[in-house]
Amino acid sequence: MPRLTFWAWLLGNFTIISIFSFLGRYAWWLDLFSHFRLQYILLALLLLTITLVKRNRWLALWASLLFCIHTVDYCTLYQLRAINAPTLQPNLRVMAYNVYYDNKEYDKIIDSIRHEAADIVYLAEAENPLIDHLQGLKDIYPYQYPIDAKRNWFGAVLLSRFPWQAFDVIQIPNAGGKFYFARFQHTHGMLNVIGLHALSPMSKARDVKRNAQLASIASFVSRLQGNTIVMGDHNVSPWSPIFRDYITVSGLHPALNGIIAKGTWPTFLPVFMRFPIDHVLVSNDIQIVQQHVGDPAGSDHAPNIVDMVLPTVQRPAAAAVRVPAGAGAVSPAEQQHSPDTGIPSASAPSDQAHH
Repeated sequence: MPRLTFWAWLLGNFTIISIFSFLGRYAWWLDLFSHFRLQYILLALLLLTITLVKRNRWLALWASLLFCIHTVDYCTLYQLRAINAPTLQPNLRVMAYNVYYDNKEYDKIIDSIRHEAADIVYLAEAENPLIDHLQGLKDIYPYQYPIDAKRNWFGAVLLSRFPWQAFDVIQIPNAGGKFYFARFQHTHGMLNVIGLHALSPMSKARDVKRNAQLASIASFVSRLQGNTIVMGDHNVSPWSPIFRDYITVSGLHPALNGIIAKGTWPTFLPVFMRFPIDHVLVSNDIQIVQQHVGDPAGSDHAPNIVDMVLPTVQRPAAAAVRVPAGAGAVSPAEQQHSPDTGIPSASAPSDQAHH
């Protein structure tokens, strides 16, 4: 095959993959192509450089078009992100961390958490041996709430420097799984915090459930009042149309800063080549000061740490929080409300899976 024909063949196949990456709404396997946006930009830049060196203007134009398409889509993420305020003094730090259920580096995990010194920490895939070690953090996190902390992928722990006003585990019966809702009376007003670990979309059935889980959480969040933070392993990248729908319905914004999104998984890759799937998202009035990834401490995920500014003045929180019916959420007939908070109470655990 002549060399120029080879490069044309390569660009042709790259074009097909590029088209696939924008069609994730139509098939679960097509959505998998959307997660490689940064890699597509780098590949297009490489092909553009090669075709310019070879002085083939048509192939160079072709490569430059692909480069522009992927770069524009990558950059739209920064139009959706939360307001950046790098010069402000943060009044809250949060940490979202999938510790990996089979990770035995308990001391390293504890050291990583202590080093980051977040105010609120959400740990996914936390099992009983780790729960025992977390008692060593009682000096900085006196408030700890473990859920399903047996040896599996479903366990989670919320660590906090200050007490929550209410806490509950919200089931998503039509999609499987659950998420964790906590309400804090912060010094800057009422604060809603949701922790989640969505299903990994490794098959059509799992993809449908993952999408339904995110849709349910987005619908739930859209009905909350006051400042809201959602964090955890979403198992979806920011360039997926599923993620775009999720933030559109919820009204949340990704907590990002810098030019390149800081990836969290898998940790054997350099940070700039990882996939950002462990998200922290915030409501409109919260401003982001800084975001970085921490030491994975033996996990296949790196923790996502965000410094933010909660507004001093905000709307009053809702008197009751209700999970909206439909879209995989708990229906009114299935809700049980605590008399003091109005938050739906937890029911039997349901299956979730590890990514």
